[in-house]
Amino acid sequence: MLLLACAGCIIGSVVFFKNTVSQDPVVVQKTADEITEITPPSGYDPLFSFNMVMKMAAFGQEDQETPRILMLMAFPAGSANEQQMRQQMNQSLQQQGGQHNLEEIESETRTYTIRGEECQVQVAKAKGQNGIEVRQITAVFQGKEGPAMLMLIMPEEEWSSGGEQEFEKMLESMK
Repeated sequence: MLLLACAGCIIGSVVFFKNTVSQDPVVVQKTADEITEITPPSGYDPLFSFNMVMKMAAFGQEDQETPRILMLMAFPAGSANEQQMRQQMNQSLQQQGGQHNLEEIESETRTYTIRGEECQVQVAKAKGQNGIEVRQITAVFQGKEGPAMLMLIMPEEEWSSGGEQEFEKMLESMK
């Protein structure tokens, strides 16, 4: 009886995990669209999604040497403040190996319109442990179902040669 109960727990855990985490590009895009409709910049392919109480969709490249990732996260209404959301986003990046041990060089706050509302967006220049400079942009906004956050990490070279305009087009695509 105990063996049967353990087998049931294992099978239930596998089914639960399979239904909450996905690397299927269609599922990743669907999860992102549940947070906000978005057109990621070129070079940001669907990587994975997580959908339980919190929703998360990540886009980027599998290459861990190139710091390029776009993450969207959504929390149920009333469940998290902006600081908690930023901590959760950073923790998720570290668990996925995408944080690249970034050291902030400089940072500024800009105002952008996201989904029809003015939002404060942090734009930071940082350096990874491999010496590559990046832009790390974070914004908290109102998603389709409640508070949401996006984080974009892009190589500085790309940011300076059209990436900033791609970022702004991406914000305009968010519905």
